Amino acid sequence: MTISDDDKTSDPPVRLEGSVKTVKRSDRGIELVLRIRNPGDRALHCISDLRGLLYDPATRRLTVRLTDEGRILLPSAVARLPRFAVIDPHSDAEIAVRLPAKIVKLADTPSPAGDVSMEEHSILDASEIEVDIAWADTPFYQDSRDVDDPRFPAVRWQQDALHLSRPMRSRKR
Repeated sequence: MTISDDDKTSDPPVRLEGSVKTVKRSDRGIELVLRIRNPGDRALHCISDLRGLLYDPATRRLTVRLTDEGRILLPSAVARLPRFAVIDPHSDAEIAVRLPAKIVKLADTPSPAGDVSMEEHSILDASEIEVDIAWADTPFYQDSRDVDDPRFPAVRWQQDALHLSRPMRSRKR
């Protein structure tokens, strides 16, 4: 008796799980500890260092990005590869991420004179934190072949992203 492909049952794909374990604020910035869990039978790999930081002062939402997804690769820029963590099967890991107290970004509108202007924001005032973590079930390796793909190498590697969210307590002044 042979089993056809239609008769085979496949387990749903294993997904990385996690939570924001701790958020510590100080005058120097924020330290996050992310608790990551791998419920599956094979190792999972994730980006373990900060790749982007977005802050919306209107909503006071801070987005911490441990993914290159959405970043623009500039032709003349050097693209530094991220660090990765391995989460063994049926185990947990913690990733610590340090954030600066303030970020400086280009203003949405130019100055009255038409010059480029910058805005400084204190992320210590955030009321909500979101974290996006890129992951895959295969290790990352730098492909030495020429690729006609404008995305960052880690984006081509990324299988999925883990999205975490946590409200932040009001800051004591």
